[in-house]
Amino acid sequence: MLFAPLRHGLVACRKGRREACRSGPDPRAGFTLIEVLAALVITTAFVAVVLPYAGRLATHWWVGETTVEAADGWMQAIARMSDDLAEAVPLEVGQGEPRMLAFRGGADVIRFVRPALGGSGGRDLEVVSYAVQSTAAGQALVRQSRRLDPGGFDADPAGSATVTLIEGPFRFRLVTLDRDGTRRRGWDAPDRMPTAVELSVAATGRQPVPAAPISMPVVARQPAVVARPKSATP
Repeated sequence: MLFAPLRHGLVACRKGRREACRSGPDPRAGFTLIEVLAALVITTAFVAVVLPYAGRLATHWWVGETTVEAADGWMQAIARMSDDLAEAVPLEVGQGEPRMLAFRGGADVIRFVRPALGGSGGRDLEVVSYAVQSTAAGQALVRQSRRLDPGGFDADPAGSATVTLIEGPFRFRLVTLDRDGTRRRGWDAPDRMPTAVELSVAATGRQPVPAAPISMPVVARQPAVVARPKSATP
């Protein structure tokens, strides 16, 4: 009877049940408690070391994305404004004498005439204004445009097509430059156009802004023309 278990084991081995003859722990068994605790300690230490660097990397990536988007917005706004000013027409407007050229300027608005976008051969003109407006975020640079009424260059811009070019925690300032280099915060010279318009931007938040004032030339290649009412068709 004492050797009955041994005989039973030998018979099992002879029948092919090799797993019954193996000694030691079962290789299919799970981890022990000590192994699990050791893995948790190592993982916690690794996360504690890596997490601050991952947070900084994510912050730098987000700042980089924001900077690229802001730079793209500034480039589009400056390109639009530069193109408009380069096409400014020295148009004579007004009813009295002497007649004044169609260009008005101030610290927060400029207004002038340019060939209408999509017009027929440059004959159609439009009044373009760039105005600084206060918003909940700070200030915005807004472009307004409308078809030119020969007698209404200085009319109320109500009904104009309005596009906000840049908006955010900024402070804008517009300055006009005269032929002798004089910088003016307002422009009312009746007989000449400014040579350039300068846009200065100061940040009131963390968003990036152009570091230096942006100077945009007023080319005024076309000779002065007189705005006359269109004759009524019979």
